[in-house]
Amino acid sequence: MSRTAAPRPRRTVASAVSIEDKGLHTGRRCRVTLVPAGAGEGVVFVRDGKRLTLDQWDPEASRCSALKDGTVGVQTVEHVLSAVSMAGLTDLRIECTGDELPALDGSALPFWDLIERAGTRRLEGAVDPIVIDRPVFLAQGTSALYAEPSPDGELEVAYTLDYDHPALKDQHYAARLTAGIFAAEIAPARTFCTRAEAEELRRRGYGLGADTANTLVMDTDGPVDNTLRFADEAARHKTLDLLGDLALAGAPLIGRIIGVRSGHRLNRELVRALKAQR
Repeated sequence: MSRTAAPRPRRTVASAVSIEDKGLHTGRRCRVTLVPAGAGEGVVFVRDGKRLTLDQWDPEASRCSALKDGTVGVQTVEHVLSAVSMAGLTDLRIECTGDELPALDGSALPFWDLIERAGTRRLEGAVDPIVIDRPVFLAQGTSALYAEPSPDGELEVAYTLDYDHPALKDQHYAARLTAGIFAAEIAPARTFCTRAEAEELRRRGYGLGADTANTLVMDTDGPVDNTLRFADEAARHKTLDLLGDLALAGAPLIGRIIGVRSGHRLNRELVRALKAQR
């Protein structure tokens, strides 16, 4: 893209840290370790000795974003990537013992806390942000994504969620992104589905690790056996997913992103369009 912005310093974690839990969709346990990386290595996932880079996403993934190389893959990477990108980490090894990232509480907050526990350190060199300098519009059915330049040279997001469900209607969230805003307003927002959707997902072999402790199962009057952290928690979680998917671009973004009912596939199409323009 023609517009430029000041390069961002390269950063990695200061020490290796681990966390373990079952996967949201597979129900299988996975231990994830964030390991310091060298300048220029980028953010990579490592499973069974194979490196998976952020541009190796699985186009068939629908209920999450996944990376895949041949028969080796890791799914549900969006939560950890949202925390990694908002923490300013540009070089990191994410070592996984299983095929899905831990569900934890269904949000990105445990990953954010893990990064804070590890600490971060500056590396040599810098990375050039991807600067959105002309509008990009994508639509798929009733979902849409719009990206445009930011007048302030920052990353801004706005998301509208409006489903045909009494507990998931007319929710809006918008923010100019900083690490503090992410940690306080977006990272704690948990994944969600309707009660009917939960039953259908189980029949299709998804959500095998989901329960009311790590997923907001929405009934007509709110979450089952749980309490909302925010009145618009669903819209904030979709914003979290969007940020995690945008991290697949492999560089910081500068621009304004507006989402309406968008999901992982459309999010990844926006990444593809932004990388192509770059």
